[in-house]
Parts: sequence; C-alpha cells; structure tokens
Amino acid sequence: MKKNKNKEKNKNKRVHFNEEQLTEKARRSKVKSAEKILEENSNINLLSNQKKTSIDEYTIIKELGSGSYTKIVLAKYKLNENEYALKQIDKKLVDKFEKHYEIHIEKQCLIQLKHPNIVKMNKAFQDDNYLYFALEYCANRDLGRLINCLGKFNYKLAQFYSAEILSAIIYIHKEGIYHRDIKPENIGLDEYMHLKLFDFATADKINKFFDIKSMRFVPLNKNIAANLENENSENNIVKLEKYHILLLSHLFVGTPEYISPEVLEHNYSLIGPGVDIWALGVMIYLFFTGITPFNGKKESELLENIKNVKYSFDNTDIPDDAKDLISKILVKDPKQRIGYNSKDYSEIKNHPFFNGINFDELEYEAPPVSEIKEILEKVGYKISKQEERKKEESKNKIQKDLYEGNKDMDDSDDDDENEIQSKRLSASNLLEMTNPNLKVDADSTSSGNANNENSTSNEDVVLLEEKIEKKSPWFHYNTRILKFFSKGHIDYYDPKTKELKGSIFINSDCHASLVEDNKFEIETLNRTFTFKHKNKRVLKEWVDKINSYSLKYAEKNKKPKEI
Repeated sequence: MKKNKNKEKNKNKRVHFNEEQLTEKARRSKVKSAEKILEENSNINLLSNQKKTSIDEYTIIKELGSGSYTKIVLAKYKLNENEYALKQIDKKLVDKFEKHYEIHIEKQCLIQLKHPNIVKMNKAFQDDNYLYFALEYCANRDLGRLINCLGKFNYKLAQFYSAEILSAIIYIHKEGIYHRDIKPENIGLDEYMHLKLFDFATADKINKFFDIKSMRFVPLNKNIAANLENENSENNIVKLEKYHILLLSHLFVGTPEYISPEVLEHNYSLIGPGVDIWALGVMIYLFFTGITPFNGKKESELLENIKNVKYSFDNTDIPDDAKDLISKILVKDPKQRIGYNSKDYSEIKNHPFFNGINFDELEYEAPPVSEIKEILEKVGYKISKQEERKKEESKNKIQKDLYEGNKDMDDSDDDDENEIQSKRLSASNLLEMTNPNLKVDADSTSSGNANNENSTSNEDVVLLEEKIEKKSPWFHYNTRILKFFSKGHIDYYDPKTKELKGSIFINSDCHASLVEDNKFEIETLNRTFTFKHKNKRVLKEWVDKINSYSLKYAEKNKKPKEI
C-alpha cells in the first residue's frame, strides 16, 4: 500500500516539471552524450582540432612565376616532404585590381574537381596579408612550351594528348563547369608528362550565375530568368532582390586563336560547353602543324576568319582521320558540333582518330614521349617513369597523408567575404589571371655558351637584355623585357608585374632577320615573333646573336657522314 502511495507521489512530481525545464534537461542530456562520443573518438582525427594552416609549415624552395597580384613558389610541406606549387595572393592587390570573383571561382572549381588531368588543389588557407592555394606541382611547365620546343607532334603524341584534354573536358562538363579559356598555356605537364588543366578563374557553370554578394554560384530559377531580359545589365551585372548577379557568360574572355564564333559575336544564348570543344578542335590542328587554323595579317581579319570558320588543310600533314574530326568540331553553330547530342561526348570518343585509345586507362598509360625523350631532356625536361608514379601513388594511399587529411579548404571563406567584397567588382579585367609559368633551365647542350666567359656549364646566364615592343596575337604591341639566356632560350616578361609571358627556343629551325628599320622577326618552325625598337644597332645585335646560336645548334647536332 505504501509503495503505491510513493508511486502516485512521484507521478505527481513529474507532472510539475514545466516544458522549459524539460527542454533544458533534454539539451543537457544531448550535450553530455555528444561530449562522451567526442571523448571516445578523440583519436580519430587529431588534426581537426589543431590550429589553422600557416605558411610557416612550408619550406620555400624557389619562385616559379609571378603576376600582377600573385606569386607562385615551389614549396615543400614540412610534415610529409611533398612539393607543391604554392600560389600566394596579395589581398591588398586583389582589392586594387578588383580580382575578387576570379579567385573565388577558381577556388570553388578546384575544390569540386577531382580528375587525373586537372590540377589538384590540396589546401587553401590565409593569413592577414595573403591567401594561399597549395596546388599540384607541374614539374615540366606547360603544353605551350612543349609545342614551342618540338614545333609539332607525331601522330601518337597528338592522339594521346588530344584524348587527355577531351577526358578533362568531358569530366568538367559532367560536373556542370565549362572552362572558357582552354589553350596550351593553361595545360600543365607533370613529371610523367601527363596533362593537367588549370586556371579556372574564367570558368562558368551551366545554368548557374555568380552571386557577387555571397561569392557563390547560384542556380538559374524562374524569378531570375523572368527578369533577365528586363534588367539593365550594364557591366554584365544584374541586380535582383537578394542577388547581385554577375553574368559570366556575357564576359568576353579567352585567347584570340582559340575563341569560338559565338563568343566573338556575343551570341549569349549559344555560349556554353561548346566553347571548350571548339578549343579542342583548334588544338588538334595545332598539334599536327605547329600553328592554329585561323590567322590573318590584321586583328580584324583574324576575327572575321573565326566568325566565318575560314581555314584550310592545304599544305598540311594532318592525317585524314584528324582532318575529319577537326572539320566536325570547327562548325559555327555549337549545336551542330560533333558530340553536342551525346551527354558523354561518345560520338567524339568513338571517332576513328581515337582508335586504340582506352579513355578509362589513360592515367595509367605512359605518354608516348620515348622517341623524343632525349631531345626534351637536353632542354631541361625531367621525365619520370610511369612505374615510379604507381609506386608514389601507392605510398600516398598507405600514408593517408597527414597534410591532405586536414585540407583547411574553407578556412578563408568567412574572412574572405568580409574583407574582399567591400568594393564593387569590375567585369572588364577578367583576362589577367596569372598562369603558373614554371621556369625550367635548358641543358647546356642545347646551344653552346662559349660567348660568355663568366658562365659555367651549369649556369644559365643572361647574355642580352632589352626593353622592347613585342607584337601580340591581337596585332598591337606590348612592352616586354626580352632576355637572351646562354642555354639557348629567350624569355619575355611583363615589365610592370615581372610575370614571365613566354619563351622562344633557339635551335636549327630558328632564323632572325631585320624586316624594317625598327623591326626584327624570329621565325621558328611553328610561329613568327615580331619585335620593334627605335635603335637599329640593338636590333642587329639581337639578330646576330640568335642566328649565331642557331648555327651552333645545327653544327652540334649534325650527323657525321658515313664512311
């Protein structure tokens, strides 16, 4: 009887707990449970509670390149001794040059994309003055330099590299991204000579717009679509309710020789993934000939030829199956380009040009460079064997890599938005995003350095240096610092930013000549470079030095006569 009374008493007590007390009690219980789980699993990821990544965790080896607001260095991460191309972005200069959205676009794309032919971003972090992207290191610079060095590719190499570019394009399009500036200078070469697509600062997303308030891509919804035509899109920015949308597809980006007709004609309804396929067609032509299909004596002529798809296969050694594929890609209407109607571009993959290519196994195959390996190593390429790559990948999987286990990919997001979006963005300066031009020394055997008494066989010293005007692909002239190095290459730099803009390899196929009182040309196997300077004596000095090196190279590589 007494027990029943106590039960009744306790029951009544419970009734007197109010809702607020019960909620508080439940909250404390959940917190206690969570603390217990954390305690039990505290050894699972010890790095997750550590301080954010610092630049002090890296050993800087050397500078690889620089741009108007970035510097790229080769850096070794102290915890695992892995090397990375560390991109250092100056926050103050980002404000000055209004480069906020390019950085955010590149970061978001690289975090999302994981493919063997796309440069990996292993970490993004920041401090008070800089943002940092730790990128996969492309030890053999970029594809543009390789084309410059070889002039043109043999069938196997052209086929393999076309397949790797197509593989990357298929993947990014499947992920809803299109690059918009695919060209040889935006494709790196790793130590195994595999291709790595980079520089996503000009990328766009399919059916999404870039919201410059949140620095995020936002979906195209009915509200946005209904107002797009009615809004004044000056500076390519549309203001709609909570959105402040940058119309990336309306920005004129790209490099002249690789731009598609729909971009040139501002046909916004047609601008999309087809621009990347067009660039692939241009590059396949380039691989076999050393030149791009569209050209002209003046800028206007070049652009008209692209708009009218006016090019020729005459006097080229392009094989028939490659010609057929190129002609089916370089079509004015992107909807008529080969592969448009297949989601996975199977129509292109199954084209006879790619016979013998297994797209699923590309990353495991060694690029066909064995025939030219000796030539490449002479001019500074360091080519590792594919077997070594497999061992390295296996080792990384076993380690689970302490560094990559704590990527800090979002460390910078909150602070970035507070610091970066204070200024109104400009849509006119999208073209300056720097490329990580990785400086490679040529081997002294590429051309003698006997003309410089102070140089040794291992040094690459500057023989000539001059501030000069260089003709650009757009036919106007840019001021450049031209440097002739003792190992037989000419590099040219932007005088303001000190950024390396390109290189010319001097070999037996090069010839320099005075063309006017104030101009000289360097003819290579695949391209002619034009420079001008007011002093004719300076021009003659450069012409003589280039031709002297070209002659030495020819003599050095001349085969002895058989007896």
